[in-house]
Amino acid sequence: MRRRLSGEDWGAVDASSAAAAGTVCGSVSGKCSSFARFVSNRNALARCSHMQHIARPYIEGPLQKMSDLEDLVSAYVCLYRDLMRTLDRRMAEEGMSFARTKLLIILDRRGPMRGTAIAEYLNQSPRTVTEAIDALERDGFLRRTADATDRRAKLVEITASGVEAVRKTDPLRRQIVDQTFGVLDDGERAALQQLLDKVGGALTVLRDDVG
Repeated sequence: MRRRLSGEDWGAVDASSAAAAGTVCGSVSGKCSSFARFVSNRNALARCSHMQHIARPYIEGPLQKMSDLEDLVSAYVCLYRDLMRTLDRRMAEEGMSFARTKLLIILDRRGPMRGTAIAEYLNQSPRTVTEAIDALERDGFLRRTADATDRRAKLVEITASGVEAVRKTDPLRRQIVDQTFGVLDDGERAALQQLLDKVGGALTVLRDDVG
């Protein structure tokens, strides 16, 4: 049984996590291939704030062994979050963070959308999306227009300046993604896509059953 961490201990972990923002998550460095080993390594734990939340009950109580599937999910989440942090940090250095750009990318690819549809697509709260839309509208990257099908609603569409901003960030985004997934050959990429589709299908069935 592991000792219960004090508030001071967790404060140190939280501070270390903040300082380590943008660094490689434990799952990438190989420090969390086993969740049991991962939660016992405070340095690895500090690298992923999401894993702190997941790991807390396992550290404060008896150390329990997670299933291989939970290990896999944890590694996937860490990889995804680290990729998003890296994209956001690198793009922010160029003047436009990924957090802001992804909304423009959606409108550029899908065309005008209602704010509620954007929030659902991004899986974010309507308030968060509205604040992002307001900021991008002030910067001239998008605009609100009347919805011809509902006079009470507004559509959000990208402007020429917004399209230009997306195009400017294309090379950097593609470089980061290519460097991350470029280690896979064509067969591995196809296999990964097939596996993601399979797992996604199972999740869709589960979500629909719950709904």
